[in-house]
Amino acid sequence: MVVVIGDETIRQTDTIICNPNQKTRRLCCLPGAGVKDVSAGLEDNLKYEGKDPWVVLHIGTNDIGRVGQDDLRREFEELGSKLKSRSSKVVISGLLPVQYDNWYRNKQIKDLNAWLKEWCGTQGFLFMGHWHEYWGKRALSEKRAAFKSCWDKCLS
Repeated sequence: MVVVIGDETIRQTDTIICNPNQKTRRLCCLPGAGVKDVSAGLEDNLKYEGKDPWVVLHIGTNDIGRVGQDDLRREFEELGSKLKSRSSKVVISGLLPVQYDNWYRNKQIKDLNAWLKEWCGTQGFLFMGHWHEYWGKRALSEKRAAFKSCWDKCLS
């Protein structure tokens, strides 16, 4: 079983990164959600997913600018503790660049991604970074292709 949990960015990506058989995958798209929201609802979202499911998370971009970097890191650490008690197969998807955003916000996103990559390594989680694959992509089909490419690299 693969459970993909995240903000509005992941809408309709479950068939890209998971088996087309709907019985082996589930998408939890939570528009506007932040790390704290996903953490609060984690048990409910994984309640019926069996023992040790693959959990793919894509969250955090909505928190940039709303939550300080230190607080956001703490929220990821709390979420990581909950995930470890529920699954040994966790993939954290890096935050995506915002094409027309200001340089400072994109710098915050890059800094958090660097921290997430290092932190995931210490937790035994996989980190799926895809900044360069997404930068400059506007069409949804281009973004989905980039997401699939990153997913394939992550699992190889």
